[in-house]
Amino acid sequence: MDKHHSSKADPLLLLLLMTIPVLGFVASALCLLSGQNVLGFLIFIIMIVWPAWITLSTSYTIRGEHLLARCGPLRYKVKLTDIKEVVPVKTLRPGPALSWDKLKITYGADNKVLFVSPADKYTFVFDLGIGGEEAFDQVAADDDYEGPIY
Repeated sequence: MDKHHSSKADPLLLLLLMTIPVLGFVASALCLLSGQNVLGFLIFIIMIVWPAWITLSTSYTIRGEHLLARCGPLRYKVKLTDIKEVVPVKTLRPGPALSWDKLKITYGADNKVLFVSPADKYTFVFDLGIGGEEAFDQVAADDDYEGPIY
């Protein structure tokens, strides 16, 4: 059975992602009004569709033996048995996340790192089924989370 987790979204980051389409709409309208239809269409696609795609598609799914992380056109697939460590961090490092409050997942033989920001970190770590009690000690339950209860 698949376990789906949505991304936590910081208001400041969402404001930034919403500002880009507004500027893109103005720029594409100006291009269309001046007769530059191709440039106007390209600006529309890049500055309006791309941020919406990222915002609406960022999620994490635990399917069978894999963690699948999605963020717009980016896709990550991590085998659950390859995960070595899950640590909460606050970082600006990029990853499939809409928040600066992330989980750092270290996996693989060469210690690759994936930063994710599930809305309910505690349930996410539980659903990963790794780490034992020490993983839960690091990730406190979020009392403000209002999402689904499994």
